[in-house]
Amino acid sequence: MLHPLAHSIRSTCLLGGLLAGSAYAAPNDAIDFNRDVRPILNNKCMGCHGGVRQAGGISVQYPEDILGKGKSGEICVVPGKPDASELIRRITTTDHDDRMPKEKPPLSPAEIETLTRWVAQ
Repeated sequence: MLHPLAHSIRSTCLLGGLLAGSAYAAPNDAIDFNRDVRPILNNKCMGCHGGVRQAGGISVQYPEDILGKGKSGEICVVPGKPDASELIRRITTTDHDDRMPKEKPPLSPAEIETLTRWVAQ
């Protein structure tokens, strides 16, 4: 029989794991911009690519903004084509000079997967 404190800790850990896992869509779920994509962009991209500041001519503030071309002439997001999307190239490249976010830790594999799935759908 579990000690009441051990049971409480076990329940808390299980609940924490479930909540952490719910931050991203399940593999078969459609990716929702507001639920799944916006939090990543707000945390990792908005400082340089949102609102007033639009580094490289790219804003990620609204979904329609992300569909445009940056100063490089590359299209940020090509719907249905992650391999043709500059956003995906920039978050997955191993070239430190090109990788986004600049001078910050790279996106996690889960964040990259979420953005890639969003572009692909």
